[in-house]
Amino acid sequence: MKKITTLFLFVAIAATTLFAQTDTEADFSSVCTSGQVIYYKVVDYGEVNVWYHNDYPEVLGGYVVIPRSVKHDGQNYVVTGIADEAFANCIRVQGMELPTTMFFIGERAFYRCTDLRFIFMPKTLTYIGASAFEGCTALLDVVMPNSVTEMGAYAFKDCSNVRHFVISHGLEEIPEGAFQNCSSVTDYLIPAAVTTFGCHAFDGYKSLKSVTFFGPVPPTPDCEPAFGREIPIMVMNKHFPAYKASYIWGQYTIQAMYYSFNMIGSARRSLFTLMILLLSSVMLCCEKEPKPQNDDVNEEENPIGIGLFSVSDSLQVSFAPGNLAEGGRGFVPHQYELGGYFGWGTGNHPDDTSEDYHDYVTFDDWGNHIEGGWRTLTYDEWHYIIYERESSREKVAAGCVLAMKDTMTGLVLLPDSWTLPDSCQFWPGMYGYERNQYSMEQWQLMESAGAVFLRAGGYRWGNTIYYIDRWDLTHGNYWLSTQYDENDAHYIYFIANLENMLPNPVTNLAAGMQVRLVRDKK
Repeated sequence: MKKITTLFLFVAIAATTLFAQTDTEADFSSVCTSGQVIYYKVVDYGEVNVWYHNDYPEVLGGYVVIPRSVKHDGQNYVVTGIADEAFANCIRVQGMELPTTMFFIGERAFYRCTDLRFIFMPKTLTYIGASAFEGCTALLDVVMPNSVTEMGAYAFKDCSNVRHFVISHGLEEIPEGAFQNCSSVTDYLIPAAVTTFGCHAFDGYKSLKSVTFFGPVPPTPDCEPAFGREIPIMVMNKHFPAYKASYIWGQYTIQAMYYSFNMIGSARRSLFTLMILLLSSVMLCCEKEPKPQNDDVNEEENPIGIGLFSVSDSLQVSFAPGNLAEGGRGFVPHQYELGGYFGWGTGNHPDDTSEDYHDYVTFDDWGNHIEGGWRTLTYDEWHYIIYERESSREKVAAGCVLAMKDTMTGLVLLPDSWTLPDSCQFWPGMYGYERNQYSMEQWQLMESAGAVFLRAGGYRWGNTIYYIDRWDLTHGNYWLSTQYDENDAHYIYFIANLENMLPNPVTNLAAGMQVRLVRDKK
């Protein structure tokens, strides 16, 4: 069983004490970074936990960003955890971003948040409580930071939409029922530190194709069999004899892998890279197809060459050559540069920085003020590009352009018809901005072949820009033209280390975001 250090034992005891207080009322509330009211409980001098409130299930929704600190009665408090059942049954919450000051998620914290699709866990997180995400049936792929060293039973039970879990390298034990009924998972990659897993940890799989163990010593399940005998077990070549000789795993089909970690990169990146290799067996950049003929497309109609993107079964668009520049009357010179930060629909008043959503209720498309038939994508059109067009999952990736002695991080989109330029690479998936690196010369080749780059640039609230100070955590936020309700609208959201982008995020109309226009193919 897992050895608990003195330090972690102290944290666990403290957390248990905190969890026992969840039946008490919160001490105060505060409007969080994303505009929702969040309640807090003071647990120590200068520290608070996110606390449960009766209003949450009815009123809390959309994408929620928990701040690192809050201020109350002149006192600053650091946010260090989420208490037990804090957001349980919040069926309108679609995404949650936790701050880098947080070290634990309490038991049943997100229990049956049935529309929760994205959870961003910080690298400070060490503990995920029992049933923390149980019943989150809309949750997409989960990236667990390597700082996590303890996970409670049934933590992700019934997360039936998750295809991939990136399990923390800090875990030594996978507890009982941890991934039970995660029926969409196709591959489990078990880190080297894991030595045992509890009963029913992986029960209820339906789509599982293989299990990969990275440890030299075969782990011991508390109950057998951990997986059906039909599931292939993948191990490193040098570990093959130990698994073959194991009484438990020797009954499975053991397959040796020969991939080099030095060649692929860091251990974290290799985990994802091996997953791609196991799923597809070949890099996309090796799939060379004849260059498509596009005689009906010219440079004037499509300024980025052959880059046409289907936004419905019958319509294609081309993207503008850059983000909308400050002032809203033109484009920045390059795709990898940032433009202005605009409130929603501020085509006729682009410089407005008001924090009152009432100032933005009338939508005016930014494209109306630029000649050439430019417009903003709708929510349905963006969803079609990312999730519905042919081979959509192979045409989206995180990447970076090394330009002007700086690293420009962002989202790379490939057009419907595509031929990879020589000397360039493309790995699909949101597995880290550093996976697809391009020099300016290489990006020019990608762009001439039709690729689009959406620079990650955080967002503005009032006159302050958020999430642009850390290149590896920088968010991409782009407005769409579809309003959600009286005070919210849809937008594009992406961040590296997340395989799927949040497909339906909404936020306050007063938020300032980037804008990339498109125009229809004639």
